[in-house]
Amino acid sequence: MSPLDLPMRILVVDDEAEILDAYRQILMPSVQQGHLLHMANALFNTGRASPTPLPITDCRFFSQGEAAVSAAGEALQEGKPFGVAFLDIRMPPGINGVETAVRLRGLDKEILLVMVTGYSDHEPETITTRIPPVDKLLFLRKPFHPAEIRQLAHALGARWSLERKLGDYQRHLEETVAARSEELQQALAKAMAASQAKSNFLANMSHEIRTPMNAIIGFADLALQSQPSGKLLNYLSKISTASQSLLNIINDILDYSKIEAGKLVLESVPFYLKDSLDRLLVIFEPSLGAKDLKLTIQVSPESCYLLQGDAIRLEQILLNLVGNAIKFTRRGEVAIHVRTLHLSEERVSLEWSVQDTGIGMSPEQVQGLFQAFNQADTSTTRKFGGTGLGLAISRRLVELMGGSLTVESQPARGSRFTFALEFPYQKVETEVVSLKKNTENLPSWHHLVGVRVLLVEDNAINYQVGNEILTNGGMDVTWARNGVEALARLSESRFDLILMDIQMPEMDGYATTLVIRSLPGMADLPIVAMTAHAMNEDRLKSLEVGMNDHVSKPISRQELFTTISKWLPGKVVCSYQPTESDAIPSQTDWATPGLDFPSALQRINGKKSLLFTLFREFQQETSSMVKNLVHLLEQNHPDDREQTLRLVHTVKGMAGNVSAYRVFESSQRLEKILKQKQDEQIPLALQELQENIHQVCTSMEALLAQESGEEEVSLAHGEGLEQLILDLDLMLERKNVKSIALWEKLQQALTLTPSVMEVLPQLSEHLSRYNFSSGRLLLRELTQTLGLPLFQETTTIDDDQQAGTHISDDRHP
Repeated sequence: MSPLDLPMRILVVDDEAEILDAYRQILMPSVQQGHLLHMANALFNTGRASPTPLPITDCRFFSQGEAAVSAAGEALQEGKPFGVAFLDIRMPPGINGVETAVRLRGLDKEILLVMVTGYSDHEPETITTRIPPVDKLLFLRKPFHPAEIRQLAHALGARWSLERKLGDYQRHLEETVAARSEELQQALAKAMAASQAKSNFLANMSHEIRTPMNAIIGFADLALQSQPSGKLLNYLSKISTASQSLLNIINDILDYSKIEAGKLVLESVPFYLKDSLDRLLVIFEPSLGAKDLKLTIQVSPESCYLLQGDAIRLEQILLNLVGNAIKFTRRGEVAIHVRTLHLSEERVSLEWSVQDTGIGMSPEQVQGLFQAFNQADTSTTRKFGGTGLGLAISRRLVELMGGSLTVESQPARGSRFTFALEFPYQKVETEVVSLKKNTENLPSWHHLVGVRVLLVEDNAINYQVGNEILTNGGMDVTWARNGVEALARLSESRFDLILMDIQMPEMDGYATTLVIRSLPGMADLPIVAMTAHAMNEDRLKSLEVGMNDHVSKPISRQELFTTISKWLPGKVVCSYQPTESDAIPSQTDWATPGLDFPSALQRINGKKSLLFTLFREFQQETSSMVKNLVHLLEQNHPDDREQTLRLVHTVKGMAGNVSAYRVFESSQRLEKILKQKQDEQIPLALQELQENIHQVCTSMEALLAQESGEEEVSLAHGEGLEQLILDLDLMLERKNVKSIALWEKLQQALTLTPSVMEVLPQLSEHLSRYNFSSGRLLLRELTQTLGLPLFQETTTIDDDQQAGTHISDDRHP
């Protein structure tokens, strides 16, 4: 029987036997008593109905409270609780009615209590303070009428039964809600896992697609640079255009997936709106030239302030809107208006509108315009292509930036897209320049000649790549292997800019930057992070410690020069010419699994001999690094976790700079696993990294074997000692890493006298640290020691010394 089906049980406690007997007759009348009373009512026509027996299965009667409390406890254990208790208040000996009530309520909070007394010395107010709750406590005065007891028993019994049913329903409801909540939590977890899996899949697929797309676009561009003609030019141009369009679609899909997953993070960096609008003009100029169409831009003066926000995403919004306007407008005008809505001391609210004179849209087309993968014209004969993602992404980006994107359009009368955003701003004293295409405003890196750069990098391969890119741009580079050396270099010389690696031994990039910013006169020195840490949170951390910008590895010449130019405005000197350019190999040389040879060669300005030197160093260094990595992971000591991460990070940076893309990807994956402490995935990730390193080293070995017929260090005019010195001097002047191999060959030809032995270690030390200018001075000292009058010397100011030697000879008048 369910607890809800139990009839009520009553407990009666009174120390007078006559009163207990009266309770028995009232609450549990016998059948005979009921029959006689029925006959008497019928005979005398009293009109009284015979008493109806109460639905009570058990009535227990006690003369003292302790026994009643004990019986109530046993009843609870048996699952047959008492519903109502009639308690006399004054009951000697033992506990009285009030104490009995307190104990009963302590056993069962649901029992209904009726306090019965013939005295007035127990006030209800006093009793209720000891026996809450008040709504389950009643008072009855003696002498009582039998009808009072019967009515109370009926009423309280019904209440007790209803409360038990309600409580059971509530418990059932709570259990149902809890079960449903658990189901919803599980469903939510599955949905989040599915969303994460979708995001991971899209990100991975995007990366996998980008890799061959990079090769297609790169090879197409290289082929176009060979100046083809006829059909071949036509084919290659179409391949280049189509591959770029495909890459744009991939970018749109990835952006949309990030927005849907809530993973897209907006940046907050200083930018000039004029720069963004100038780039729009450059990008869309070819499209405008193909149509009878002009693009005009009108801006308010406040838009030329230095704004703080995500310039890249703002440009993406404008690219989509202007691109659509040009696509759907055959003739007339596309106009961009930027006006000020509100201006305070710290913030400016700007409104953008993009208006065209194109085909326009109907109200039905406008209604579904911002839905993903939706287009105004969905017919199979539609004239205009596209994925239908551009406007959906633009609206979501505007919303993420705190605004809303709206459209007004009529068929054959064009469209007008409008959105407003608010930015923190800084007023800059500058003249408002008209926005038009101007080749002088396009990126130019000739002005970087003579810029003094401190390159802080602990890995030699990464330094060589960075040094080659920078010196080919005309910059003067000084190397520091870690933060401690960087601080020493800063105390010795003045620099225009610092390129700072993050993970380094002794003192990392973050700590070094904090120290530099605390030094007198170093608050405004530009510091740019140049690291394999490419996530947005890494860039934000770099900015928090005082760096100005962030460039990720593998190093892109365009990105690096653009970033340096941004922080060193106005340093225009003269243009430069590369000092060396080895021939780019034929296409058959590019069949190198795991290695993007053209990309690596392009990064160091086509210098194949330098790239082969980097390949040799990569093979040597990764061999020892992998052994150390395997040892650290086998030990699995918590104190070694940071060293393990730094080792994997170094491999990733090296791989990126020599375009060993599979090693880069697998080391990036292992680095992520180590950071998230997913130890069960380490063995598989380590095995993948080892296999990819072996593959790329095999590819490098194949390329190096092609050069085996050539002498590693070629001399221009024979093998004599004087010629070796002249050739080494030339390599040092050009800051060429070939000077290291040439120096080793020169040492073998030297006669080791005490005076020569004094110079050799110093020169070796400077060359090992790629201090070419200092090495050149020491080579001059060595030449004097040997008594060889090869050079004329004049005192001047040198790059690395306050007073040095200007070197000249017959080859360099």
